[in-house]
Amino acid sequence: MASTLIIESFAPQNIRERSQLLEAADSGDTVLRVVSTAGYGINDVLYVGSLGMERCERAVVASVESATQLTVAGPLQHSHIAYANITSVIGDTIRIYRALSSNGSVPPDSDFVPLGTRAIDSDSQSTYYRDANGTADHWYKFTYTNLDTTEETSLADAKAVRGQGFGNYCSLREIREEAGFLDAHNLKDTLVAQCRTNAQNEINAALRNVYGDKVPFDPVPGLIKTLTIKLAAAYLQQSAYPGRRDLWEPRLKEAQAKLMALQSKESSISDDAGADLVDSSIGFYPGPDDYRAFRMDMRF
Repeated sequence: MASTLIIESFAPQNIRERSQLLEAADSGDTVLRVVSTAGYGINDVLYVGSLGMERCERAVVASVESATQLTVAGPLQHSHIAYANITSVIGDTIRIYRALSSNGSVPPDSDFVPLGTRAIDSDSQSTYYRDANGTADHWYKFTYTNLDTTEETSLADAKAVRGQGFGNYCSLREIREEAGFLDAHNLKDTLVAQCRTNAQNEINAALRNVYGDKVPFDPVPGLIKTLTIKLAAAYLQQSAYPGRRDLWEPRLKEAQAKLMALQSKESSISDDAGADLVDSSIGFYPGPDDYRAFRMDMRF
């Protein structure tokens, strides 16, 4: 089994200082005129351009010449307009830590051991790392480090997460594609992941009284995967365009109507052999006045 980890490329704890170009810089330039060099020092790692966007590039401070001018160690690879962002970070490399937990709880920091490192993808909101030996019992933490200076963000400040594939009904890419945001780099993977979590929680809450201990579903039935993609895509469009109900409301209504049909047993989920997955050991299903994710009199 393997875990693909989705790591925020530029987490807040890694940001050291921010400034902007005072004038445009051309590819090949090493001298940069900036709004302010306050807080910048020799050997600091910089990113020139909008973080996580195309043409954002890494540079290293060779010298600070004045309050508004600094020199970088190598020539810029791209041209940048005036007032493009200049961001100093603690580290340009992500260090991945892993710990084992058999009871499902977050292990203490002392249990996390270094697994590997991955250079930040400067032109992407997320940096990916594949743990070929990752299992559902592994937890991960990420720090940001400078391999040359050994400076590193605090492990205690890092949020512990399970492998990307654990407990999820679909991939982030599938949600982006369904929502039409496959190349929308301004929408962070963390937002897409939150929409997926919201969709999965809604599905699990609606179907737990029908499918019992099969919820959360593992393996994931194709119908549940498709429903998760459509529901999460609707939430993503809603987050991106809150004022354009015409863009996301029909998709949301359609997905929730299908979920209502499953909850009321008007539709059912089958396994690969065609057998109904309804848990026969459950003797109670919610009536019209009992709690459920949706009321039967709800109007979309």
